[in-house]
Amino acid sequence: MPRSFNEYTPREWRRIRPIVERYKMGRYWARAAWHLRRPAAVGNPAAAAHAIKDRRLLVTVAFNDPQLLRWQADLVRLHLRNCIHLIIDNSSDDTAARQIETEARARKLVYLRLAANPWSESEHSRSHGLAMSWAWRNVITPGAPEAFGFIDHDLLPMEEADPFAPLQAAPVCGRIVDAGRRWNLWAGFCFFRFDAAARAKLDFRPDWYAGLDTGGCNWRRLYRHLDRGSIPAVAVRREAALPERPIEECYFEWIGSWLHEKRFNQMSDLRPRKRAALARRLAPLLSARDTACC
Repeated sequence: MPRSFNEYTPREWRRIRPIVERYKMGRYWARAAWHLRRPAAVGNPAAAAHAIKDRRLLVTVAFNDPQLLRWQADLVRLHLRNCIHLIIDNSSDDTAARQIETEARARKLVYLRLAANPWSESEHSRSHGLAMSWAWRNVITPGAPEAFGFIDHDLLPMEEADPFAPLQAAPVCGRIVDAGRRWNLWAGFCFFRFDAAARAKLDFRPDWYAGLDTGGCNWRRLYRHLDRGSIPAVAVRREAALPERPIEECYFEWIGSWLHEKRFNQMSDLRPRKRAALARRLAPLLSARDTACC
C-alpha cells in the first residue's frame, strides 16, 4: 500500500498524489490478482505442495539464464543439507525456459514454469514479486513447509551453509533493506518460518510508493509487527569482479558466504568478462561437486 495519508506533504496533496498513487496501485493489484490465479504453464503445483509438507524449502525464481541455474543447483546440492530446492521459472524466453527445465529435471529438482505476465520484459520488480506471490499462494501455503526461503538465481552458496538456522530464534531472517522508518527483506535472500508467515498472508509485490522494492508489500502484512532489532543480520560486502576495472563499474556482492553475481546496474559491455571471471571462480567448487557425486 502507498504511504498513510498523513505522510504526504501539502504540495503532494495539491497534486492529488495520494489519490493517483492509490488508483495506480489498485489497477496493478487487479491485474496481478488475475495472474496469481492462473495455472502453471509447466509442472504440477499440487504435487509440489505435497512434496514440501513439513520440510525446509528453498525457492529459486529463475529468469532466462540456464547457466546460472545449473551452477546454483549444483552448489546448493553441494553445500546445503536437508532442504527441497524448487525452481519457479519466470523466464520470458521460451528457449531459455526449456533449457532451464532440462537442467532442473536432470538434477531431480521440483520445477514449475509460470504463465507469461505483462511485466516480464519491462518491470522486473513487479514480475519477480508476482512470481514469488504465485509460489506463496499456489505451492507454499497449501504445502505448509516447516520453513521456506527465496533466493535470486544469481546467488551462489560458496561453502557449507544453513540459511534456515537463524529461524530458530526469529520468525524471519535474511538481508534487510531499510527505507526510512520502513524495512523489508530483500527478495533475493529472505527466509521465513511458515507458522509466522501463514498468519500474515504474505504479498511479495513491490510497494514503490512507500519506497519499498520487491517484497515491500509485506511491510504492512508482517514486518511492521516485528522487532527490527531482533532480526538476525547478514553481512554484505562488495568485491571487484575484474581487477583492472574500478569496483564501482563491475563487482560481485557477498551476502554472508553467498556470492551474488549482481547483473543489474552495472556496465553491460563488461558482463561477458564478468561471467567468465565467475566461471573461473566456481570451477574448483563445481569440480569438487562432480567428484563427490561420482
